[in-house]
Amino acid sequence: MENTVYQFVEGDILKFTDFENQVVVQKEAKIELMDGNMLVIHEEKGDRLAQIIEFSENRMVLQPISKAAASGRLIFERIKK
Repeated sequence: MENTVYQFVEGDILKFTDFENQVVVQKEAKIELMDGNMLVIHEEKGDRLAQIIEFSENRMVLQPISKAAASGRLIFERIKK
């Protein structure tokens, strides 16, 4: 889910753009907070798990947890309108 735009919607919904078959598509996933600063993203391809490393009003840093190759941290910053 790297290289995309994310919108955390009030409640438990995450909206994001993705690239499928050379087309940009809008998708939604359900998010769930778990003990130990863990975030689960439930999407059609399966669940993704990440640890919340940093969280403030304007910034969130996630460390994806995966059996695959090591992933870098994901940094989210609030876009002020």
